[in-house]
Amino acid sequence: MNRFFQSSMIALLIFPWVAPVRAHAEPPSHLAQKISNERRLRALAGRIDRDTAGIARTNHIELLADQFHVPLSVIEEMRQKGQRWGDITIQLAMAQSLCAKDPVHYGTPADALFQIQLTRAENKSWSRTARVSGLRLKPILIMTAQSYRSLKSSGQIEHAAL
Repeated sequence: MNRFFQSSMIALLIFPWVAPVRAHAEPPSHLAQKISNERRLRALAGRIDRDTAGIARTNHIELLADQFHVPLSVIEEMRQKGQRWGDITIQLAMAQSLCAKDPVHYGTPADALFQIQLTRAENKSWSRTARVSGLRLKPILIMTAQSYRSLKSSGQIEHAAL
């Protein structure tokens, strides 16, 4: 062993606070961003669920169908399965993104929605579902927020604030 290494080890034994402590280090910034986007998306879904409680079901189905270019029956089927409006909106945004990213395999958002639903059943977080599908979460968050804003601007939600 060389003398520098020996003296460094002795110094660390005598003065342990000199060594950098990494036990409480912050996660890498990209990981923190993913966690942040996941939280924002979940919060937005909760806000959509809360604010759409008093809206007529057919009006909301028509609005989402027009916005995401899917048949009314697709959204009605999702509601019949007990899915909430926030989750439906996020899934439709993911399906639209997947359709735009890979139009060869997913010709319509309804085709892409089936893949998103399969992936979502296997992965419980939105960030993992997006990653497995080859999507980024930030654009999904933006599309979901735009859908919520258009719902607000349609006059169906008066008390909501984004």
